[in-house]
Amino acid sequence: MTLTNLLKKLRKVNHKQYKQFWLCIAFANLLVSSFFGILFSDYIQSALPEGGDSRKQIYLIFGIAVVGCFVFVLYAMGLFLRYKSKELGVFLALGTEKKHMSNALLKEVFSLGLSATVAGILIGNVFSMMIGKVMENLGIAPDGITFMISLTGVLYALAFSACVFLCILMMTLSFLRRSNVMDIINEQRRCEPIKKQVTEQYLISGIFLLMVGVFMAYVLPVLWANIFKQYLSSLFMLFYGLCMIGIYRILVYSIVVHRRGKDPQKYYRNIISYGMLKFQGISMVRNMGLIVLLLIGSLFASFYLPTNMMEGQNQADKNPVDVSYRVPGTVKGMEEEKVYSLAEEFEVNIQGYREIPFIELLSSGVNRDDVDDNGKIIEQYEKQAYYRQFVSDQELNKAMGTNIEIEEGTYQMIRSSEMDETIFFAFDDLDLAKNDATGVEKELRYAGTTVFNELIVENGWDTFSRFVISEKDYNELKKGISEEHVIRQVLFNVNDLDKSYDFSKKLYEEYCNAASEDMKVLLFYDAYLEKQALLTGDEYYEGEHIKLEPEHPEVDLNWKYEPYFKIIFQKNMLLQYAVQFLLFAFVAIVMLASVGIIGYTRSQTIGLNNKQVYDDIRKLGANDNYVLRCVKEQLKKVYAFPTLIGVCIIYLYQCVTYLQNDGVFRSYEVKAAVLDLVICLAVVLYQYIGYRISLKEVKCIVGLRYADRKEAVKIIIAKCEV
Repeated sequence: MTLTNLLKKLRKVNHKQYKQFWLCIAFANLLVSSFFGILFSDYIQSALPEGGDSRKQIYLIFGIAVVGCFVFVLYAMGLFLRYKSKELGVFLALGTEKKHMSNALLKEVFSLGLSATVAGILIGNVFSMMIGKVMENLGIAPDGITFMISLTGVLYALAFSACVFLCILMMTLSFLRRSNVMDIINEQRRCEPIKKQVTEQYLISGIFLLMVGVFMAYVLPVLWANIFKQYLSSLFMLFYGLCMIGIYRILVYSIVVHRRGKDPQKYYRNIISYGMLKFQGISMVRNMGLIVLLLIGSLFASFYLPTNMMEGQNQADKNPVDVSYRVPGTVKGMEEEKVYSLAEEFEVNIQGYREIPFIELLSSGVNRDDVDDNGKIIEQYEKQAYYRQFVSDQELNKAMGTNIEIEEGTYQMIRSSEMDETIFFAFDDLDLAKNDATGVEKELRYAGTTVFNELIVENGWDTFSRFVISEKDYNELKKGISEEHVIRQVLFNVNDLDKSYDFSKKLYEEYCNAASEDMKVLLFYDAYLEKQALLTGDEYYEGEHIKLEPEHPEVDLNWKYEPYFKIIFQKNMLLQYAVQFLLFAFVAIVMLASVGIIGYTRSQTIGLNNKQVYDDIRKLGANDNYVLRCVKEQLKKVYAFPTLIGVCIIYLYQCVTYLQNDGVFRSYEVKAAVLDLVICLAVVLYQYIGYRISLKEVKCIVGLRYADRKEAVKIIIAKCEV
């Protein structure tokens, strides 16, 4: 019988180990290839705003997920080699030449790895195609684009698989280079004890390093920028390394230190399980640390949904009008009569219809986009910065029913109830406004702010800023202005918002069809900045014209003149961000799946490595219930402690993020924090289910299949005797 045939027979006997190894490699390749196939497809790339925060975040989190999958595969390979160590050592001890043994093992690993990789990539691309078609049916990308598997995504997936395959072969060769046969035989039973002295100071230093790391890498740069208007070096991100060290120290302390405390009997009852934990401390801490990091990454991705949902809902709740859009004076076709006629067609009653005439004036500003060599923000005053919109106090009072009086030569900035000054923006940056057509200009002084949530465009700053000036200043500056710089702001409500969806969609379609070519520009387009770029020979990217989608208001076009329809915004909120939500959810699933498999395989390792110990303590008089308690104590370290640390760290980090945004914990952020907490509890439940499944498997490995049943029978018998 050949060596190959013998290995085939052994494979049948140890099919669980081979199956676990194959599934781990296939699973990792499936997740990575399916995500690459989705992320780099033209369909998804067209739906993700270029340079947006969601694109940056998804790349960052997916990078973490890829690293997690890579480490996960290496961990699975290490387990497989430990399983194989005993049988390989026996073959070598019986005289099998190492060369033949190496060739046989390499052939076996190569065939298993290759088949798992091919299967993972194929299934992953099929999976990505299915998800892509679901997105396509939802209609969340522009018309004319269908979902197809990305060649770039396939190439990236192949590159990942090649790296994994190369590392697997290198680990196999490194394992076979060992010259001591006994080392190979005992590899499966090798312990990795933590030999260092660990005291309470070790725990305190770990907590301290964790807090210092978060403060120095995340909190301090924001505080420093807000107080001193200076950016700290990006090298401060390296302080996150202190967090890693802190987490490691906390985990080591949880494994090594167990004190008698006020209940010494509990300590002595669990002294054997404490000892087993310590003897496997290094590998145990390594796995616990990886679980903590993956849980942090998965929850960070999961928090994207409630944060954006609550922010969007808050925006809708704070806006008192149902419909709002802007029409330049050169555009015809959206007159009041047409809107009322359309509403009558859909049996919708319009309430509070108002038109407010704004004028666009070339205005001054303070540029804070640049920094000096020391990271200090450069505040550069620009007499002619960009166009901003102005309205007279009388026109505003007439339309809004207010009683605002602005003194000549002053202005009030229009802001939302949640707008605050930041290191980039200040309410009093403006001090001059000019009619570019006639050359008439006015020096203006800051006289406070006035709150109108319904008049805010985008974030309300820079080119989106709006101001109220006196009637006299307004008339002087408006005289001779070109029609393209007269903006008609339309606001109104409907009697029944829920029944106005069809009307709103039709009005959106009419608005897009009426839009002139000058209106079809990107969000941050400014005519003055474009003119300056042309004079200096620079390319002005914001001047690119876009194609409107009249029949698809859910598509994010990054359009300067995007209208606001509350009912469309509410109903399409999830759909509008469906790509981002699905991508972030997918990353969270990738990481949680990795957490589940790592916890399960680690649990099996605990059972297999300690089976002999459990048999020995049975011979010394321990019953199955004592062994079961020892097993549970070890599994809790794998599941409960890393889950508690990971969930607490990322939840507190997210709460700090809400506070860091504007220094205030707003009501919608409180709601988002509550939803984040629900997600955390769901992850805890997921880990508990994993714990129960692993416990059942370990009980079978160590011969405790009927331990609980025996205990129940004993209790019933005892009650009957009484």
